[in-house]
Amino acid sequence: MINYEHIVPAFVGPKLAYHGFKYDEKDSYPPQGDFVFSRSYWCKTQKVSIGPIDYDLEDAKDVISRGEDFPTEIPRELLLIREPGFRRWLSNRYLAAVLHCERGSVTLIPNLGIITPDTRPGLDQSIGILRMPELNRRLPTWWEFHGEDDLRRTLNSIVSIIVSQGLDWFEEDVVDIKRYHQKLERRRLKTRK
Repeated sequence: MINYEHIVPAFVGPKLAYHGFKYDEKDSYPPQGDFVFSRSYWCKTQKVSIGPIDYDLEDAKDVISRGEDFPTEIPRELLLIREPGFRRWLSNRYLAAVLHCERGSVTLIPNLGIITPDTRPGLDQSIGILRMPELNRRLPTWWEFHGEDDLRRTLNSIVSIIVSQGLDWFEEDVVDIKRYHQKLERRRLKTRK
């Protein structure tokens, strides 16, 4: 069993802190594999979500029978949804990473990064928003790892994409606000002279 509660915040937190992100305890729920890092940037909230894939009972049975994953059941007392019969399992092999801002969300794709209509014209756009698999094949939105050391390498790859492409994607969210504030600052400086 992978100790996500220790590894994800400790490994990702310092790397994203350099860019103003903090581990968001309010929006995160580690027992269910929800790890959120957020920042306020030019009056807008921007978030990074990283966590293991979760399965319901049927999906967990299917991936175990196929030998694709050996998920760990979340104890019922730690589940946010306490309905009778509701159960969830966390993957010990796959992660998902998503960037969120006020204009929407985008999933980070292994070996590709961020896919938007602007960055990859002609590519099937539905690929970036798929959540659960057709379990006979792995989706490209899942980041695969084997063990804790490989998890750290995978998290490092995710952080690299966030820094190389994600920050630019976030920047598009605030471009109008920045332009407006820069215009106000030029006016202020002009009236001082």
